[in-house]
Amino acid sequence: QDFSTSVESFWGSNSWCNQQEGRAVAEIVESLCQNGVKTSSIGVMAAFRAQVLYIRRLLRSRNLNAVNVGMVEDFQAVEREVIVLSLTRSNETFVPSDINRNSGLFQQPKRVN
Repeated sequence: QDFSTSVESFWGSNSWCNQQEGRAVAEIVESLCQNGVKTSSIGVMAAFRAQVLYIRRLLRSRNLNAVNVGMVEDFQAVEREVIVLSLTRSNETFVPSDINRNSGLFQQPKRVN
């Protein structure tokens, strides 16, 4: 079942956010930290700006400010010991539409090299 929702961003364009997946990412990051991984060693990548903002807000509310959260291209030339990848969309029925619209990581080789 897909829980992603389209949101209007402050740039005036649509983006995708999956709050259930965002909460799961925050729990994974918390677990990593509780098991000795430094927050500065963790990166969270997401394919959609709305997902980045949601996860960043969740982590900040849990005092995990040093975790780098960004879109895939924000991590070019950046290394982290641990990367948590949030793909946001989980329903295969959306794939043809996402491919046609070049949404997320589809049809964008520079974002997945």
